[in-house]
Amino acid sequence: MAYLTYQEFLTYNTGVTMTQDEFAVLYFYAETSIDSYLGRHLWEIDDYFRKAVAMQVALSKQNGGAAYYADNSSTTQITSESVPDYSYSVGMKTNTGYNAVKDVYGIFPIVATMLSKYYIKAVEVDL
Repeated sequence: MAYLTYQEFLTYNTGVTMTQDEFAVLYFYAETSIDSYLGRHLWEIDDYFRKAVAMQVALSKQNGGAAYYADNSSTTQITSESVPDYSYSVGMKTNTGYNAVKDVYGIFPIVATMLSKYYIKAVEVDL
């Protein structure tokens, strides 16, 4: 079962446009990253979860498309994210907090926060 279809993606106000072919590629990577991050396949998908997937797809498009996932490494750090109704910025952390989530799984901080509803592993704690 797909987490999100192209038609569903179009209903979210991400401010990012893409073709169905672009969506198919980015969705594949987003789904793989989210499955890896959660460590399991979800069987019950609600609108909130679909919104998180849509954010992952949209932000990956804004950050280089498929190359975003190919370039995913400890040398690339998220310093900010922005879609119409959301923005996030952080100081230059290295391999801590949400940047570590991005480095290992390719998950954006807002998506990690949204996924925390489903799996405690997604909750970030800085001590």
